[in-house]
Amino acid sequence: MHLLPDLTCLLQPFAAQMSEPTFSNLLSILSGWILSRRHTISAGLAADAPLLKHFSSYYRVFSQSVWDADAVSVGLARVVLALPALIPAVRICLIVDDTLCKKKGRLPFGVGMHYDASATGRGLSNSHGSYKANGHCWVMLGLGVQLKFRPGFTFCLPIMGRLYHNHKSTKRHKVTYQTKVQLALEMIKRVTDGFADRQFDLLVDSAYAGKNMLAALPANCHLTARWILNAALYEPADKPQANKKGRPRVRGKRLPGVQEMIQQPGKRITLDVYGKHQTLEMWQTFACFYATPTRLLNVVVTRTIDARGKPDSDSVAVYFSTNTELTPQQVIQLYANRWAIEVTIHDIKQQLGMAQPQVWCRKSVERAVPTMLMMHTVIVSWFATVGHRNWRPTILPWYRNKEQASFSDMLGQLRIQLLNQQADGIFKHHRNRVVPQKALAKLAALIKQAA
Repeated sequence: MHLLPDLTCLLQPFAAQMSEPTFSNLLSILSGWILSRRHTISAGLAADAPLLKHFSSYYRVFSQSVWDADAVSVGLARVVLALPALIPAVRICLIVDDTLCKKKGRLPFGVGMHYDASATGRGLSNSHGSYKANGHCWVMLGLGVQLKFRPGFTFCLPIMGRLYHNHKSTKRHKVTYQTKVQLALEMIKRVTDGFADRQFDLLVDSAYAGKNMLAALPANCHLTARWILNAALYEPADKPQANKKGRPRVRGKRLPGVQEMIQQPGKRITLDVYGKHQTLEMWQTFACFYATPTRLLNVVVTRTIDARGKPDSDSVAVYFSTNTELTPQQVIQLYANRWAIEVTIHDIKQQLGMAQPQVWCRKSVERAVPTMLMMHTVIVSWFATVGHRNWRPTILPWYRNKEQASFSDMLGQLRIQLLNQQADGIFKHHRNRVVPQKALAKLAALIKQAA
């Protein structure tokens, strides 16, 4: 099955890194993944049947072919940032998070026991009560962008992924152990080095916002994150005096903590975040954390005000940014864009079957899921460029007010376009004449795939 020309143009970063036969095989796999409800390689090939080559040649795209997934990721980032459908921004937004793809057995490379956030509630999200599951843990890096067909909404377009190994998996597979923060920094530096003339805003949760991230942050990248409520805040250390004996101070005077700050009256602000119109009580200070005494941070503490005008004591949150020029409103709104990666992870797992590829060798495991992440980016970019023009929301009795397309709608629209292209090919040479039985059989197969 041939992909749409507009979609194939977005896949040129793959073509630049692959030979022509390998790229042709990849297009067959991707077209099968788009049309198939299951997203294994074999299911994709079955949807793209009849095959012109032996099926093993398609598996070799991930297991043996020579191509660099990171180079494809940087090239795809250049394509996305050059899209005419993109709302231009002064700074590029990067979002990092991780997710677990459950797997069974010991045969697949990198399988281990990892923390399962989907099975753990807030009350159990600590080391003594968390749940774990067997599978692959992926650290993801995405671009936070706004598109013209839906202004004011942030999309996270994943471009890169790294497989995290726990200590047991590291010993079993004889690889060097790296923390999730180290894997995230690898991807961040790969992108920031590729766009050395641009400035970046990195959005992460508290798991990635510690001293290791702050100490190794690239020079052209600012970090905005959420932090813990019991953080110790300090003033920057004064310059050491020339004639004073002893070791100079590492930290300055300790400042009031979060609990002391919220005892004082704060400033009330109104913001539109997470799709809601909220009233917040806000406090701001400029301080250093205990572990990073030389890095001045823009610290913002917020508390939600309910409909009765009373503060909610359970909603206290702490945010910080390395950009000291941002206002508190800008810090909060910037961090709110991080939620886009949670929506993307849900869509990739539910609609593209992120955990479904049944690959086991090292290269296949390290390439199949990143390819699926980039496939999500390509589909959203295609819809933002041309796909949204023919899309109309389906009006249902229980859903009358739908106006915007979800990723499920984008994928459905792409499937319709592919099937229309195939149907046009069937009848192209048979107008004004009887349609042969083979053409009817092919049309029936297309209808079955759509169902």
